[in-house]
Amino acid sequence: MRGEPSCPKCGGRVRAPGLFADSWQCDAHGSVYPLQPVIPPSVEALNVVVHRTQVPVWMPWPLPVGWLFTGVTYAGDDRSGGRATAVACSGPGPWAAWAS
Repeated sequence: MRGEPSCPKCGGRVRAPGLFADSWQCDAHGSVYPLQPVIPPSVEALNVVVHRTQVPVWMPWPLPVGWLFTGVTYAGDDRSGGRATAVACSGPGPWAAWAS
């Protein structure tokens, strides 16, 4: 099940471009690039975001030992392309290495 785009500033609902507006609209913030739902981690998902965005997608590589790629998302749409990206990674904190 896929979520709906939201306002990147407040997380609220946004209205798609239509007859009266040529951009995505938030009631509180006006014209915005919509934040797309998080895409579950996979090589294909990362590839989709990389090819849809107009900005670099930064991800540490190789990932540190014990770390995982856990999701990816972007702000924008198919018409404008992505204008911002977020890559999520998770792993042990630095203290885990000192505790060993």
